[in-house]
Amino acid sequence: MLGTCVGARSAREQFLQEKIDHEAATVAKLINLPHQHALLVLRVCVQQNLRHLQRSLKSDDLVHLWDKLDTTLREAVARIRGLPRPTDQLDAAVISLPIKMGGLGILSYKTVAPHAYAAASEAADTTLAPILTPGTLPASTQLITQHQRCQEIFAGNKEALLGSLTPEQAKAVVEASSKLGRVWLTTIPFQPSLRLTDFEVAAALQLRTLAGEREAHCTNCGEANFFGHPEL
Repeated sequence: MLGTCVGARSAREQFLQEKIDHEAATVAKLINLPHQHALLVLRVCVQQNLRHLQRSLKSDDLVHLWDKLDTTLREAVARIRGLPRPTDQLDAAVISLPIKMGGLGILSYKTVAPHAYAAASEAADTTLAPILTPGTLPASTQLITQHQRCQEIFAGNKEALLGSLTPEQAKAVVEASSKLGRVWLTTIPFQPSLRLTDFEVAAALQLRTLAGEREAHCTNCGEANFFGHPEL
């Protein structure tokens, strides 16, 4: 059934673990690509590879595996970004937001999975009910799509994120959600004028993920570093 697994928890766990291990091996190979290409492949291709399983695989008892995949994807972003620090809750919040909300659009598998499965189950029940048990559901049943379910979650996550940030950081998230602020993420470098250097991509990621400065104090003025200080 759509390449999924139906059965006991142990069988489903082994199945999903093997899928995630395969994706982790693919992610590891991105290190050989220029940063712009690596980020595009990560966002547009690799992170999408197991999305179908969120709708077709019962995984409410396999949350730890989705969390493991989320961590793998975040660490790949951190490698491209280049800052010598582990990913944290702020990284997780920003990276998992849609790009139109100021994030990177690498949606959290752990967050999306229950909503994707619920939407698919509801759609399947509605389709099969008239066939298996005629008359049990009204003809005008309004389905709640996966998109609708997730958008509500993402909007709440964005509000919570903005409420936890400094004014400078909040402004950066709002700017990142604008068309000009996000266009570089979706630009395909098929000609020289559209290509970004590794340094430019790393710098853009540091700004978009609200990463701190490498040094505790500014090397130009000697003052304590904070987000946005280089622009002052």
